[in-house]
Amino acid sequence: MSNPQSKEKLRYFVEAEQHRQALETLWRENSSGIIDAIDPVIPPSSADLRQRDQHGGIVNAIRPLYQAAEIAHESFVTFLQQLTADKFEGRVFRPGSETDPLQSGVYLTEPKHPEKALKKGQEFYSNRSAGPPVLWVHDILRYSIVCDSEQQIAEIIEFIQSNMEIVRSKNRFRNPTPTGFRDFLLFVRINGFIGEFQIQFLPIF
Repeated sequence: MSNPQSKEKLRYFVEAEQHRQALETLWRENSSGIIDAIDPVIPPSSADLRQRDQHGGIVNAIRPLYQAAEIAHESFVTFLQQLTADKFEGRVFRPGSETDPLQSGVYLTEPKHPEKALKKGQEFYSNRSAGPPVLWVHDILRYSIVCDSEQQIAEIIEFIQSNMEIVRSKNRFRNPTPTGFRDFLLFVRINGFIGEFQIQFLPIF
């Protein structure tokens, strides 16, 4: 007798592989290769990636971490409003105001819940001796920037690099996730706090 759980697991893997292949096809059909080679220059001062407050002090507990995040969020939003005025005709979408179909522009999100941040820190950074693990979580503040074209992605990255401190980056257009998802991650520091810009390509999003 066949095991229903095994059948369900097999179906899941088959569907996941079909989804990955579909994303790969979309990428091949829409990519010109412009963003494959993008690697922002990261300054040497970015070596210490623990979260800090607006005065430059290391935050050592969850409450001051989120207080620092609240202050940094205002500065991130101000910068993103400047970016959208220059690149997206002012299109900033707040949580709950998403469009259908999806449009290019900046999408603001709620901060990561403290319990999820603590769990992520424990799962990925518990072996780091400098500070509590949660201080190494950089997506407590995360913002999506959805672009119409690869050229626009390159321009957005250049704009951010010219106006912000980028401390880390991941070109997942070049190295996608195991599920085939592609984007470009920029980890940016403002007022001592590191947030994540998730830059996405509308034709494959």
